[in-house]
Amino acid sequence: MSRSGGPRWPGSAANRRSRLVRHRASYEEAREALTPADRLRLDTAVVDARDMLVYRVLVRDQAAIVDLIQAVLTR
Repeated sequence: MSRSGGPRWPGSAANRRSRLVRHRASYEEAREALTPADRLRLDTAVVDARDMLVYRVLVRDQAAIVDLIQAVLTR
């Protein structure tokens, strides 16, 4: 309980710069998720950046995806 007798709410404070950095990073992550979503022609109004992460990784590391495909196909 707080001194006023009401419930205590957890909280934190951050400096102005760290909040701006977090907002910018979040914006960039959301913007980067739109590119694979557009290429996949997803028809959803909201795209979760976490769902698009695997596509970013696969496109970025083409050698790894080739190895993965070869490993799966040669079993």
